[in-house]
Amino acid sequence: MKKRLLFFLTLGVFLTINLLESSSNLQDKYIKDISKHPFQKTLKLSKEERIERGLPPNKYLEELYLLKINPKTGRTHPQKRLYKVQQV
Repeated sequence: MKKRLLFFLTLGVFLTINLLESSSNLQDKYIKDISKHPFQKTLKLSKEERIERGLPPNKYLEELYLLKINPKTGRTHPQKRLYKVQQV
């Protein structure tokens, strides 16, 4: 009985450490992807510069897109939301 408990305790600790490592790697990848995204350049433009380049003066949609990026894939998945709407 003690051997099983020790085994499962060791397994739990190993899985927890592995999960924490993978989540920090995922966070690093997400930060790297976001920092290299082309929207980072356009978000720094002033309202007048955005209008000159034919961009909307409001940065809202670009910021919203960056917030919706899936950290694992590095892109958004609008088809999942469309599927949920179609099921209703």
